[in-house]
Amino acid sequence: MTLEDKMLWEKVTALAEDNLQARELFEKLKTNTMKCLRGKRVLLTMPELKKSAVELSIKDEEAIMQEAMKKWLKLEVFAVGDEVTDVKEGDKVYVQTYALESGEKIEIDGSIKLMINDNAIAIVW
Repeated sequence: MTLEDKMLWEKVTALAEDNLQARELFEKLKTNTMKCLRGKRVLLTMPELKKSAVELSIKDEEAIMQEAMKKWLKLEVFAVGDEVTDVKEGDKVYVQTYALESGEKIEIDGSIKLMINDNAIAIVW
């Protein structure tokens, strides 16, 4: 077992109710681990939105998400494509709202990431 596998196992055992559930979650996350990002793409870590106690329609959830995106001023870069040269993992970036709205949402390592083109990044901190 690699160090990365051990760290993943520790995370899933903390989340799981029993050993079987931990093993299933471990296998799912291990097979869903990204090797590399291609091209001029950037993956951003999306801030977590608080879940409503009231069940909302998909349309209402999307409206809330679009309003929240307008407030995201500094997003953390999770990964960069092999052709991206001026942004690196861990940088904080400002992305125009239209690019956030049109970005593709992807689940990686158990959390949602937002994939955008690197030219949508306006400011790097």
